[in-house]
Amino acid sequence: MRLIRSLLFYFWYVPSGVFAVLFVLTAGLILPLRWRLAFIGLWQYSVIAWLRVSCGVDYQIIGRENIPQSPYVVAANHQGQWEAYLFQSLFHPLVMVVKRELLGIPVWGWALFMLRPIAIKRENARESLRKLLRQGSERVSSNLSVLIFPEGTRMPPGVLGHFKRSSIALAAKANVPIVPVVHNSGDCWPAHRFLKSPGKITVVIGKPVIVGDNKSETMVALRQWAEAAYQAVREH
Repeated sequence: MRLIRSLLFYFWYVPSGVFAVLFVLTAGLILPLRWRLAFIGLWQYSVIAWLRVSCGVDYQIIGRENIPQSPYVVAANHQGQWEAYLFQSLFHPLVMVVKRELLGIPVWGWALFMLRPIAIKRENARESLRKLLRQGSERVSSNLSVLIFPEGTRMPPGVLGHFKRSSIALAAKANVPIVPVVHNSGDCWPAHRFLKSPGKITVVIGKPVIVGDNKSETMVALRQWAEAAYQAVREH
């Protein structure tokens, strides 16, 4: 049954994704960035809605009231595509920090480029941090929030990876709060897996965190909150 339902999901996901990519590539030449982000967010939300219908993957959001009105840095754990899709509409308008090599993927990477992500080279940490601080501050000054996955890569379900300091550094540089987020999307949509599992994904949004003079203390507090919140999600 999971195979049939997963096939049903991809019958919509693939062709609609092709249309979304082609639309961004063509209309992106004339539409403002916010309109491009709004369109892709609408498509991504439709994917999540269809995932609920086709595969029985529901979700709940706890702490929506913690989302600030002004720009901020979203620091979330990373398990797959699901969270990136939800966050574009949940935290709109939003740009992501991505691996630079993704922009080189034919057609798909070109469309991603039109959404003005902050593309970094993970193998060059110092250069990547400088670029993140420079471009991230520019995005924030344009009233865009920035999504960072502090783990730096996708993690398997049940695992919370080591947090890098990039989200702390950007929030301090841009003088905006960090909005911490945890979820368990990998339980239903694991990375690089065709089959989807029915269930309910829980997204927990923490209270905005202001980076103090001691960035290390802020990092410890952010990590402690994420560990406790993620453990509660897993137990639930």
